[in-house]
Amino acid sequence: MDAYQRALALPFATNTQMYQTLSQLLKYPSVFDGSLVGQGIPYGQATVDALNALLSLGAAEGFEAVNLDNHVGYLQYGSHEEYIGVLCHLDVVPAGNYWTHQPFDGVILEDRIVGRGALDNKGPAVASFYALKALKDSGLPLNRSIRLIFGLNEETGSKCVAHYNLTQKPPVLGFTPDAEFPVIYAEKGITSFKLKENFHRSRSLNEIELLSLNGGTAVNMVPDTCEAQLNLNPAEGHGLEILKAAIADFEKHHPVSISWDAPEHVDNVSYPVTLILKGTSAHASTPEAGHNAVSYMMSFLGHLPLGDGDMGQAIKAYNKLIGLEYYGEGLGMGLSDEPSGKLTLNVGQVHMDIDGLMLHINVRFPVTYTGQDVYNDEVKARVASVGWTLEEGRAVAPIVHQRDGVLVKTLMEVYRAHTGDAQAEPISIGGGTYARSIPGIVAFGPLFSHSQDTMHQADEHITKSDFDQLVRIYADAMLRLTEA
Repeated sequence: MDAYQRALALPFATNTQMYQTLSQLLKYPSVFDGSLVGQGIPYGQATVDALNALLSLGAAEGFEAVNLDNHVGYLQYGSHEEYIGVLCHLDVVPAGNYWTHQPFDGVILEDRIVGRGALDNKGPAVASFYALKALKDSGLPLNRSIRLIFGLNEETGSKCVAHYNLTQKPPVLGFTPDAEFPVIYAEKGITSFKLKENFHRSRSLNEIELLSLNGGTAVNMVPDTCEAQLNLNPAEGHGLEILKAAIADFEKHHPVSISWDAPEHVDNVSYPVTLILKGTSAHASTPEAGHNAVSYMMSFLGHLPLGDGDMGQAIKAYNKLIGLEYYGEGLGMGLSDEPSGKLTLNVGQVHMDIDGLMLHINVRFPVTYTGQDVYNDEVKARVASVGWTLEEGRAVAPIVHQRDGVLVKTLMEVYRAHTGDAQAEPISIGGGTYARSIPGIVAFGPLFSHSQDTMHQADEHITKSDFDQLVRIYADAMLRLTEA
């Protein structure tokens, strides 16, 4: 029996049992919450609850279950000192808007399981758990132990893995099921920064006046909503008619929608109007997969007669330096290389009012460059030219693994055997995974080429067929790595 047939013959749990486990785990709203750090809960109560639920399930199956100070935990099968590591995370990004189903209900539909974290990363975590359970139930001898590691801070800094590294020996080999197939041999560098401007409270009392602008919930998400507060001054012209016409024209030419709301008002008396632009969320590493509500709102506002006050000037500067593109070229960050492609840029959050502007921006830069290349002199000059200040963030260096090394080769063999895709080759991505936090780890799945990527989006889900295949692929991968 070859390795592939051996994996298919493993005693896997029933599909119903696996789907129910995932559904229950999705019910924990494990978004980062730093309010309890002084009580020994560094990332939020829901993250700890999710971890303890999975550890309890593993302990009941006979695995060694360990919680490392509510930062990270693990389940281990085997008593060998050397171990294979599978790194998952149980924290999730904020739910965002426009869900068809409640994001933390763990809804099981005919063909999929829906909920925040279904793909990123609770679904793969549960698939890895049942893969390990199948190996244990098979009684097959292992040359190394296997450890499933569950972090709680991957989305907001990976401090959980830094805590793990303080006390735990690293795995000899392993993978993190937190990207896409076939195998990720390289990950771009990552940095986030802020652009700011303090206003002088210079206002322009045109027929339409911008009062404030807010959008985005996390820098590593493409914002799906942006809200603008306007003031219409009837004495200065026909602001409402101008606004309605501008909305209709903008929606004709762009893949977004804009709603507005205004109270009853008295003629010739100014009144507020709320604009809400709906875009499409996506992961910040793939901004082209979404429609950034902040950028589209800035573009729309640029078509209105807002005058030359502070906010009007800031909108002009945004549309000049950033606009609707996501390669950073307007800012002077247009970097590219052959292994990993172009730098990508995502404006994740904006806040603007009478006091000033703040933009929080996430960048994924090519593997042959450094953070210093991102924050180059041309960038600083262009930012300064519009009166903005740049607050540089820490740059996380890219990682590159050997394409012909034992880890990448073994996982490629597993992928090809289970998918029949003999032409597949290792790839590079803009996403940042645990692979850059622990040596000897690469990202491996869970997205197949046919899968819909709903990570960080409304109605995030994993199909049942993809989940079933993940369990078998990960079981085979764990087993082969114990022999590599």
